[in-house]
Amino acid sequence: MKKLNLILIAAVLTMNCFAQKTVELRYNLQKGQTYTQEMDMKMNVKMEVQGMKIDTDVPFFAKISYKVLAAENKNFTLETAYDVMRMKMNVMGQDIGFDSENPNDNSPLAMLAGMVGKKFTMTLDELGNVVNIEGLDKLFESMFEGKNFTEEQLNQMKATVSSIFSEEKIKENFSSGSIIFPKEAVKKGFEWTTVTTQQVQGINMVTNNSFVVDKLSGTQAFINSVSSYTLDGGITENDQNTKFALENSKMSATYIVDLKTGWTVETKSNMWLLMKITVNQAGVEMTMPMEISADIVVKSK
Repeated sequence: MKKLNLILIAAVLTMNCFAQKTVELRYNLQKGQTYTQEMDMKMNVKMEVQGMKIDTDVPFFAKISYKVLAAENKNFTLETAYDVMRMKMNVMGQDIGFDSENPNDNSPLAMLAGMVGKKFTMTLDELGNVVNIEGLDKLFESMFEGKNFTEEQLNQMKATVSSIFSEEKIKENFSSGSIIFPKEAVKKGFEWTTVTTQQVQGINMVTNNSFVVDKLSGTQAFINSVSSYTLDGGITENDQNTKFALENSKMSATYIVDLKTGWTVETKSNMWLLMKITVNQAGVEMTMPMEISADIVVKSK
């Protein structure tokens, strides 16, 4: 009986040791190393305009490379480039698409070819915060080189592109495939939250994220997250005012993180937004409901 009790005590102590195992989630990238991400997004947009229902699928694929130029003082400078990009959609019966590997200069999206292969730098701290981005201005300019746009068209296109590939949007895109780590060491069941705010052409968007460590297994951490969004603001142009409001939103995601480097090797997420757009032009108001859903898979090496 005494031997049995000792065995039980030893078993309980051993289980407690495993239960209390903690690790620090940190970036530890090595200078000269190159990492890649392949992002595959399947997005659907449904909206209603003056009684007409519009249902649009917008598949998007990008392959992005990150070469570590420097690793100093727990900051990591990455030379970043979109190596491959594909997007297509059908708008009002018209097929619009772009494929950097099979470019079509007649496509309205052909200007995206200008950014493929162009490099900019992004600096992260050890927790995954993007602290600096340089070179986006040159990337934007390259998109419009040799294009026959009027000055008005050029300004409109630049405003549109900058809202999609702005510094804040680049930060958001990177964060969607990775995690802002907590300062504390974590163990199974550990929870933390982050809040991000961004503004695009007068529209404020706040994202609230909650994370939980699902399990720690060997060299990897498995993390689940749930996010919600608030959206407010509008765009005023000439005699037209457009306001955006979210009525409901949610996103769930799972992450697999390499504990040695901190790099996220796989992300799977599902997002759903229910939005109301109100347009007031010359005193005439029109409301358009919009529903956006997206399934996103990011695989890294």
